[in-house]
Amino acid sequence: METGQATVGGVAQPRSLIINAVAYSYHEEPLKVGQVEFDLGRHFLRFQTTVGLADDATSSVKYLVEVHGDGRRLTEYTLGLGEAEQVDLDVTGILRLRLSTTLLGEEETVDSSYAYYRSSTVFGDARVIGRQGAVPPNPTATG
Repeated sequence: METGQATVGGVAQPRSLIINAVAYSYHEEPLKVGQVEFDLGRHFLRFQTTVGLADDATSSVKYLVEVHGDGRRLTEYTLGLGEAEQVDLDVTGILRLRLSTTLLGEEETVDSSYAYYRSSTVFGDARVIGRQGAVPPNPTATG
């Protein structure tokens, strides 16, 4: 996972979480899933973001993007280049929030001896919202 600004559908997304589904070894089946988890500590009420593929993604790819709370799927989207979805989820009482992205099908690779996927899934301007004074300053990424 990376953080920073990314562009989805021609719109700059500040404070983005950027997740890649990347193969990481030679001559093995490519890893097609990228994910990150956050410990919300049951302190937050809403998770809001704009999710889509980065504008530099391969034009033919599709990704399944999922958001889980404590192992329960809260939402999912199938997204291609130029597509974005507004996400506003109730996360009341959730301890662990997981964001994942899965490559559907195949994607061109940069180097045939080492499969490296170029497409990134962007959770733009991602934030959790809670009651003022009732939450710690920042949720903790767990992996």
